[in-house]
Amino acid sequence: MGLPDTCAGTSISNLAKKEIGIEEGQQAPDFTLRTLSGESSSLSDVRGKKVLLNFWATWCKPCRQEMPAMEELQKEHSDLAVIAVNFTSAEKSEKQVQAFADTYHLTFPILIDKKVLMQTIMCFHTQLPIF
Repeated sequence: MGLPDTCAGTSISNLAKKEIGIEEGQQAPDFTLRTLSGESSSLSDVRGKKVLLNFWATWCKPCRQEMPAMEELQKEHSDLAVIAVNFTSAEKSEKQVQAFADTYHLTFPILIDKKVLMQTIMCFHTQLPIF
């Protein structure tokens, strides 16, 4: 007697790999961007860890408050990976992003998104229009 193809509506093949998306229980879409320090960084680099993924800009007032708090959170929780994706296409320059990181003594990876890659990924997986 063989195994059933489905179990409670879930395909057996999906039990081994999660569906990609941004809903609870789905695997986040992977992406690769360059960091401020020039290295390549992917979301899959921190697979298996808890991840706090933040999208921000230097001109964002709430970001000025939350970035130092995220730095402290990462220091307090070694099992947490903080990744900050900067909407660099909306910034005056990368130097401005670096100055922000230096001012707030940020040690977590800051990814540079010059081409609005993350907005495209998120809209694709949520099927929302890009404005």
